[in-house]
Amino acid sequence: MPAVVALLHWFLRLPGRARHGLALVLLALGSAALAGPPPAVIELDARVRPVVPLPGHAQFWIDSGGQLDIDAVARQGDALDWRPVLDEARYPLDGQVLWFRFRAHQQSAPQRWFIELMDSGIDRAVLYQRSGDGAWHRQEAGDAVPVPHWPVPGRLPTFSLTTKTETPVDYWLRVEHARVAYSAPIRLISGTPLAVSRDQEQFLLGGYFGLLAMVLMMALALSIAWRDRLMIGYAAYVASVGITQLAQLGTGAQYVWPYWDWWNRLSTFVAPSLSAVVGLLFIRMLTEPARSSVWLDRAVLAVAALTTTLVLVDIAVPLGATYRLIGDVLLLLLALVAVCMALAWRRSPDRHLRLAILGFMPMLLLALFPLARTLGLIATSGLTRYGLAIGAALEMPILLYAIATGVASRREARVRAAASATTDALTGLANLRVLTPRLDGALARADKQGSSFAVLVVHVANWKDIAAAHGLQAAERALVLTASRLRRIAGEVDLAARVSEADFAVLLEAPTTRHDAIARALRIVDEGARDSALLAKGDALDLRVSVAMLPRKPLNGAAVLRWMLGAARAGRMGPAEDRVRVLG
Repeated sequence: MPAVVALLHWFLRLPGRARHGLALVLLALGSAALAGPPPAVIELDARVRPVVPLPGHAQFWIDSGGQLDIDAVARQGDALDWRPVLDEARYPLDGQVLWFRFRAHQQSAPQRWFIELMDSGIDRAVLYQRSGDGAWHRQEAGDAVPVPHWPVPGRLPTFSLTTKTETPVDYWLRVEHARVAYSAPIRLISGTPLAVSRDQEQFLLGGYFGLLAMVLMMALALSIAWRDRLMIGYAAYVASVGITQLAQLGTGAQYVWPYWDWWNRLSTFVAPSLSAVVGLLFIRMLTEPARSSVWLDRAVLAVAALTTTLVLVDIAVPLGATYRLIGDVLLLLLALVAVCMALAWRRSPDRHLRLAILGFMPMLLLALFPLARTLGLIATSGLTRYGLAIGAALEMPILLYAIATGVASRREARVRAAASATTDALTGLANLRVLTPRLDGALARADKQGSSFAVLVVHVANWKDIAAAHGLQAAERALVLTASRLRRIAGEVDLAARVSEADFAVLLEAPTTRHDAIARALRIVDEGARDSALLAKGDALDLRVSVAMLPRKPLNGAAVLRWMLGAARAGRMGPAEDRVRVLG
């Protein structure tokens, strides 16, 4: 320690210029020591090692001004502050330029070799190497370049390396990446593993986007058929997730908008944020937070409006600070989604709603990984690249089933409620509100056209006896059985209705003959006499039928029914012929 103090005292007593010069020399020596020697040569032999990760075999340097071209970088060489590339390293650039350098050698050439940046959404990447005449050979890829113009078109930026050479080849890789820290893994890979990897990717992504397309088509079809607000919101949410995945996975730039490099640059940042807004509004429709708290509902709308505004500002003036603010707001958005779902789960026992909430959970949890990468908390990984895709694949079918069955259940309840005014609740047949106008219309048409039709009125004569012997439920089963058998006898254009407690009517609206009407009445009596599991053993329906050929003046629909009900109730016991009364 005394020696250190003495050395520091000697350094401070030096003249100003000498002290500054010595400090610069020491700093240069320290930088050189940190930078270390140039990277070792990577021997490319697919038979020994078909894939070589760049960490541990390359060096990086960050050009803080972003002004140096390849000539200046190559000329300065080891004088620059090159550092070893480490696993899972993150490089916050913020307008700076990231350089990598490595040296590779392929003695034999059974396969071509490539360098692959394993993340889509990189703004621009350029690979340099000297050609035989000393000129620079340049390959360029990234969002700023249309995918068909890449040296190796695909989903991820990929460059071709020089084949068999006598001496090692030096490569420089220049990367521009704004807003989000660059952390994409880089690897050297031979031709066969690259082809296999891409085939597997295309197979899995094809199935994934096929699933999304199928769910979207089903949601759109149900939206059009049902005109349900929640189903329309779900279809919009699925569409937004699909666009986001096309942008983030690079499939959109590869197949959907290959020449729209302006949209490719924007979509990686814009699509996820707007998709989150659509998802928040859909969750608001699903969970109805206003039922728990008006302030929570207002907070949801405010965050949706704030996120949309920040996205529009970021499009107009793309700044790293604005995008980081969007990331903070998206974290708040996910928290609001979780609160809305928790309150809805606690408030409502609806099994369809709870299943939809459970279905949304994978997306909510896995969305945290790409968001954490956006906020600079973690490096690029499989979960940051594919977390949303995995969450959507788990979520979409469950949500579709839960929402569709829930909407169908609500529609069925509304239909039953609407039909209760015109349908008998016990038997499901039409009631007098439907039968009387139909009968009036049939009378008017038959009188005008000079045709005839028939009405059959059926009275269940032993209904009270069944109720006295076996109880009210047995009597109601007898009425349901009567209605079921009348449906079978009535034709497609005929109308069967319940007109009072134990009386039914069948309107044979199509032109018919007296003989056909009587035949139907006899068949009704015979059907009633058959045994049924709904009745007690030995019991049968005692049906009495009155038949009238119409029109008859001056009767209207209500008068016809009163006239025929009296005749049916006055029917006699005996064979079928005695139980059918033909009027007029």
